[in-house]
Amino acid sequence: MDVVRDSEPKWTLIVVVFIIIGMASSALGFGAEATSPRLYEVLNKIGGGCTYPRSPAHGLAIAALVTLVIFRFHCPRIRKHSSKTRLCLISSWVAWLAAMSLYVIGLGMIANQAKELRYDSFKRSYIVCHVVKPGIFGAGASFVLVCVVLEIITHVFISSL
Repeated sequence: MDVVRDSEPKWTLIVVVFIIIGMASSALGFGAEATSPRLYEVLNKIGGGCTYPRSPAHGLAIAALVTLVIFRFHCPRIRKHSSKTRLCLISSWVAWLAAMSLYVIGLGMIANQAKELRYDSFKRSYIVCHVVKPGIFGAGASFVLVCVVLEIITHVFISSL
């Protein structure tokens, strides 16, 4: 491997900083999941409409997305990879893309939260309230954790050579 040995303490510090950023992204994603409005909180039984409570889920999801992008700036600077290192790097990128996709989908769902008037086959109207599907941000945060673990394993493989 072409990793410079005299810069290992500096490289380890950089890896630790990016792992902390990845953990922060995961925590923010789990926070967005916990605070996003659920359907039972939105339905207004009396007026038949949708009342969306104020929620920090949107801000938490944006912060999770930004920290996830910052986390990906960390890339090991090596030229030759062992098969284990290559597998961990590719798996980490796949987990990162899955987390990014889920965060973006969740943010899109938050942006499209609204009520919709629909009609059934008997021409009776009813209201449909759109909310973020449960588990979107939680799944994204879980993929971030997988990505962080794979980055740690990659760093261990690189350091052992």
